[in-house]
Amino acid sequence: MICTELGLNMTAVINVFARAVVRKHGIPFDLTINDDFFYSEANQERLRKSIASLEVGKGTVQELIEADDE
Repeated sequence: MICTELGLNMTAVINVFARAVVRKHGIPFDLTINDDFFYSEANQERLRKSIASLEVGKGTVQELIEADDE
């Protein structure tokens, strides 16, 4: 368990968390339901820029080399 690797027991972890909540005046980390990077706004923006770049001819053609099935 990560806590054990850090040298902390569960009581110490809960105390660290509680102190962080007080210090930050809230939960000290993001709470998310979907952590799929593909759908993140940053990745979607990168994909939009890449598509726009390809549409104006700024792309590199790559050859697909298939491995032999042996």
